[in-house]
Amino acid sequence: MKRNASILILCCMLGFSVNAQQTISFRFANPQVIKGTPDIFQFDIEIKANTTETYHRDLQIFMEYNPEAFGTEVVGKEHLKLEKLLLMEGELDEGEKYRVIKLGDIEEGRVVIMTELGQDEITPGAGFYNLVPDEFTGFLRITMNIENPDALPGIRFQHELMEGGEYYTTPNGKPLKYDKTIISNDLMDHPLH
Repeated sequence: MKRNASILILCCMLGFSVNAQQTISFRFANPQVIKGTPDIFQFDIEIKANTTETYHRDLQIFMEYNPEAFGTEVVGKEHLKLEKLLLMEGELDEGEKYRVIKLGDIEEGRVVIMTELGQDEITPGAGFYNLVPDEFTGFLRITMNIENPDALPGIRFQHELMEGGEYYTTPNGKPLKYDKTIISNDLMDHPLH
């Protein structure tokens, strides 16, 4: 009887540990073409966690795009711009809460965006970090100059490069890696005119 009870307790503990895995999900939202000289393709990157117990720390985003639509070296030519949204906002006495530490062209049709805490040493505590909600919430807004409106944007996250590079923190400040990265959609076929 004791053996059966021990096995039951062990199974329950294993079940809880599987459910305790922390995941982060990415999606594109609010795509639109803004007419001007040049026309601009604007969209948001939103993220969410599977629980409301994680605080934003460091993320890396690898994103592909169609060079036929936007040209090449979009970061180097300043044809791609970023704006911080809710989960990247905030100020501390020492400066900004979060910063973009890398924005670059890594090869034709691919860019990398890396973010981290704005301060190297932050006193642990929930007030120093932004909570990652369990509903999709704005992270970054991207604008890209359109070179060819007849081409498809071909925009997607490059999941295989992003998996394992996203970190959250607990209120005590300990950095932890998300167990899984989930990609929810792409902008491969959104019209550019």
